[in-house]
Amino acid sequence: MSDERNELPEGWVWASLGRVATLNMGQSPKGTFTNDVGEGVPLLGGASDLQAGGPKPTRYTSRPTKVCRPGDIIVCVRATIGKIVKADREYCLGRGVAGIGPGSINGDFLRLYLTGQIEQLEGLGTGTTFKQISRDDLDVFPVPLAPLPEQRRIVAKIEALFEQSRTTRQALDRVPPLLKKFRQSVLAAGFRGDLTRDWREENPNVEAASILLGRVCTERLRHYQEQVKRAKAERQRPPRRPAQLHHPELGMVNVDELPASWAWTTVEFLASPEPRSVQSGPFGSNLHHSEFQDTGILAVGIDNVLDGRFTIGSQHRISFEKYEQLKKYTARPLDVLMTVMATVGRCCLAPEDLEPAIITKHVYRISVDHQLCEPSYLMNALRGSPAVQEQLYGEIQGVTRPGINGQILKRLNIPLAPLAEQRVITSRIETLLKQAEAIEAAVEATRQRAEKIEQSILARAFRGELVLQDPNDEPASVLLGRIGTKRGMPGASKRPRPDDLGKRKHHAARRKASGGFGN
Repeated sequence: MSDERNELPEGWVWASLGRVATLNMGQSPKGTFTNDVGEGVPLLGGASDLQAGGPKPTRYTSRPTKVCRPGDIIVCVRATIGKIVKADREYCLGRGVAGIGPGSINGDFLRLYLTGQIEQLEGLGTGTTFKQISRDDLDVFPVPLAPLPEQRRIVAKIEALFEQSRTTRQALDRVPPLLKKFRQSVLAAGFRGDLTRDWREENPNVEAASILLGRVCTERLRHYQEQVKRAKAERQRPPRRPAQLHHPELGMVNVDELPASWAWTTVEFLASPEPRSVQSGPFGSNLHHSEFQDTGILAVGIDNVLDGRFTIGSQHRISFEKYEQLKKYTARPLDVLMTVMATVGRCCLAPEDLEPAIITKHVYRISVDHQLCEPSYLMNALRGSPAVQEQLYGEIQGVTRPGINGQILKRLNIPLAPLAEQRVITSRIETLLKQAEAIEAAVEATRQRAEKIEQSILARAFRGELVLQDPNDEPASVLLGRIGTKRGMPGASKRPRPDDLGKRKHHAARRKASGGFGN
């Protein structure tokens, strides 16, 4: 934090935080802990207990040590530095927070000033494992002090302006849940046939999905018989009989009716009849986490497969030599990728321009038979068809690490539209979801603008530019003198005293040399 400060308006003075407020650094209590509300004193241990709406403790202690009073300002001084709330009751202050008692100055004035100084507070943090602000640095943190009546006027003006901002943020907060429901409804409508009802009326003579399934069965069987015949003629071992030669009997029960031209089928039947068309990555000793490296062939894992979108992720990679051993797990362009362990059910398509890559054990790839199904159609059906979701989440195995296996995935029943209609469904889903993304981006941009406006309001307020000054107000120097007399301290100059600033530098240098935090 720079020691240079702007000149203040007439009647204001600079003072150190320790001169105008009482600092109470937190300490880990030695009593027993409980999560039961009402049992003991609520404990504020760190950033997770300080929320936008105020303190939100999750633990209680029987023997509180450092305790704050209602109206005190609670600042997170360790790890995630800078979260600030106002205490609405007594709390036990844990090691990660500090309580600031405003004393004779306006507590909200001080709280709002510190809220605008979060970056500067973060800059005070020192340490290797966890950044932490020491009491010494907090004690000499500079505060611009306005006359007391002006403090009240500034707080009232900020709160009035922030109320408008809060109203905007509340409206923005309602948008993401609505967009989530919108996306779900778009996908559900797509796989009930509602999204293309008009298209079917305009195209009544399209080949029905049931006829398509039968025709592909016939073609697959003929192709397999030709392979067997060729192998016999060449006195070679005949190829393995694919599972996709005959359409399976389905286990669908209590499902919604589909349009007349649609049919039910399975993931396995929609997969290519080529070997390993539905497959997960290598398990066990085939690929250890220790074999990942920064260069080489990409290993596609959970973090690469987002909801409807592929991302390069953390870029776990394997050597070219290891890839030669694991080539059968290669991810192919336009494969449907699905997470099947831990985070279950996220789906995306492998990009058409995907670099050489393998899948890992937490991801299944489905190489789709393009005669039957558009890859993006199957991907969207897996992530959004209500009937498919009901099957999928009803089959999830495991408690601590839920997951599904290949057999569950293969037998999932899929509502299949005619091939031409699949393309229309995919296109309309993509158009509507892009509209949702555009709205989401606009909401985030508006949210960021609102945050910048709030920061601008705070900056103007503490330069004395937000409200009119009253020459009849008692100067802040007189207020500061009374505070000093009451606390047995000398008055303050118009800036933090040079010895205060030197003291802060001295303590920071001492902690840096020792690697410690101080108290």
